[in-house]
Amino acid sequence: MVKQVELKINKKKIPLSEFPEEFIKNTLFGMVSTLKGVDENIETIDLSISKKEK
Repeated sequence: MVKQVELKINKKKIPLSEFPEEFIKNTLFGMVSTLKGVDENIETIDLSISKKEK
């Protein structure tokens, strides 16, 4: 199975089993597909989250 989700915390790669990988992928695709201006043919999502305000 090809990994479709990569999670890094503080630049350290966190291994994911099938369940959390599918959960994260399906949740994010579902959320962004409802946003205005988002093409219905979503192929990839790049997301960066920081705890600190810039």
